Amino acid sequence: MTGSALPRPLPFEGVEELEGRPHVVVDGGARPSTVLSLSHWPGSVTPRALARDLSAEIAFAYLRSPGYWRDDAEAVTNDHVDQDGLVSIYVLSHPGPALDHEHVLVEVARVGDFAVERDDAALAISLALRELADAARGARIDAGSPAGRRAETAALLDELVGRLPELLRDPERARALCAAELAAVDAGRRALAAGDVTVEGPGQAGVATVVVDERVQPVAASRFFDAIRAPVHPVVVHSATDAVRVLLAHGRHYRYYDRYETWVRFTSAQLPRRRALPPLAEILDAEESGGARWRADPPGALEPSLEVEGESSIELSRLGELISSYLLDAPVAWDPDARSGALAGASVSGPGAPRAGTTGRGRLRSRGRRRERPSA
Repeated sequence: MTGSALPRPLPFEGVEELEGRPHVVVDGGARPSTVLSLSHWPGSVTPRALARDLSAEIAFAYLRSPGYWRDDAEAVTNDHVDQDGLVSIYVLSHPGPALDHEHVLVEVARVGDFAVERDDAALAISLALRELADAARGARIDAGSPAGRRAETAALLDELVGRLPELLRDPERARALCAAELAAVDAGRRALAAGDVTVEGPGQAGVATVVVDERVQPVAASRFFDAIRAPVHPVVVHSATDAVRVLLAHGRHYRYYDRYETWVRFTSAQLPRRRALPPLAEILDAEESGGARWRADPPGALEPSLEVEGESSIELSRLGELISSYLLDAPVAWDPDARSGALAGASVSGPGAPRAGTTGRGRLRSRGRRRERPSA
């Protein structure tokens, strides 16, 4: 496409700066003055013709669809910090340069949202953006009010979007910024190749079982711009299987989770719908003989998790049977395609639940804090 065939660039403005002016929102929910939404979020009003798996892909589809261009839009906005949103902002604010790097930019977003790696440079850029975000946050004093936090988020988005061109030009710079986390990914790849990490299935109910040898040490990693510890880096797991239901076993430390792909309006495949996990936690508590307890997130969490606190007494094969049986019989608890809301007959609460406000979902980001997980 030539420059004359592109929509005019839209400047990025934070939600606090819009003051009711018409705008395009990317990777989020519509606001009262939104004239177009380009988002894969549940219940999104994004035109069906533009729908794609990632918001970044939707943004590129918009560039190629003059019938959807909005001359009345004065800005592009977003209110949370992640790779898919950052890329989407860049596409609308710098359409020409973005098209020159379309493949890498889409893969940067894919690593950020789905932890799937298809391009080494994109992996490095995606992880480097988180490192840059952590450094920028560390240099600021967090604002105490909601408006202050939104202003801080807008400043961080603006800064990171401005850093994207240098990372695209120099992937080695990106690799240097995230060398420690890239080493964790490489360690996981070696463990997978050596058989110390195995991926079985997907089996009944579409659950893939990832078994990590007890000798494998947990690594520092990241997910959704949060620092975590995991027995193997999520990029290694998610790049090794398309299954969106994952049971992770590290000795007798177990964790089941629904991948983020099941939270959004995923278009390239029909994915299994989420079931509510708290009732399953009660079933597993009753099965335990050693006093271990299970904790479950609500279905509206970004990647709702069911994990044992401590070591489980349940054999892995039996655990797989219990989980699969429940998933096959339980009602759907989350429907991202529902226009009236993502919930299908389930209440959602807790720290991972969607929140009222700009987007309908809160994406709290750690500010230099590390969120510890059990070893599975």
